[in-house]
Amino acid sequence: MSFHIHCDIVSFEGLAFSGEVSAIHALGVDGSLCILSNHAPLLAILCPCDVELVLADDSRVAYPIEGGILEVSRNVATIISDNFCQVKCRQAVV
Repeated sequence: MSFHIHCDIVSFEGLAFSGEVSAIHALGVDGSLCILSNHAPLLAILCPCDVELVLADDSRVAYPIEGGILEVSRNVATIISDNFCQVKCRQAVV
């Protein structure tokens, strides 16, 4: 049984990430979000934040965004960002 979710992070600039993750951490307008496999369908507005992805090998990567939308359905999460901050991607501090 797989405990992963497919995640795509996109903006007008293009595709920043596409792959399998164990968890997604982000900040929505109503508070912190943690998306795991088999999450209920969700549509959320995201605040400017670092979207943290926990990859299949348990490493963490952060994608700073300036806001956007998160959609989750059937173990697929799509983040559509208004645009990325200047730093595209960095290793998250654990």
